[in-house]
Amino acid sequence: MGELKKDYFPESMGDLATFMEKARAHATDYNTGAEALSSATVAFFNYFASELGVTGFQASCAQLQFIGTLRRMESFIIVNADNLKWNTREEILAKADKFLKDFEEHNKKKEKDNEIQ
Repeated sequence: MGELKKDYFPESMGDLATFMEKARAHATDYNTGAEALSSATVAFFNYFASELGVTGFQASCAQLQFIGTLRRMESFIIVNADNLKWNTREEILAKADKFLKDFEEHNKKKEKDNEIQ
């Protein structure tokens, strides 16, 4: 079986259903099962975002909420290693460190707020 398109943009519910069937047929082993699940999820997301007419910002928020929900993470950071093409390792680590320090403050405030209640 050929490679399953990873960034498919269905134009109709029928188109989405057809792609889902292709994804299901693609899932023949451990690796292709994961590929099919990922591709089908992206296709549904693209279709539904288009149907809702959401902005790019709204779609980005939804993507991060999706990751957080699946991984049961309230707050997290994504480090794009591709940025090493333009930034140094130290610059990227400094940004991650700032996030962690800011989040420590956020957690302290949240704990205080919870104590008050």
